[in-house]
Amino acid sequence: MSDPVPEQRRPTPADSLECRQNAEDALRDQAPLSACAWALLAIAAEAVAIRRAGRR
Repeated sequence: MSDPVPEQRRPTPADSLECRQNAEDALRDQAPLSACAWALLAIAAEAVAIRRAGRR
């Protein structure tokens, strides 16, 4: 069975990290969040990354 997603289109961990950092920077510029809120956002992002990695 062939992989439906070509290898060059599959995001790498570095891509997801850069994307997450860009999103965090955009959110930080729009509205200041407490340190606790940023920690929760980081934990949620890690959970999503782990879940996506497990689907491969």
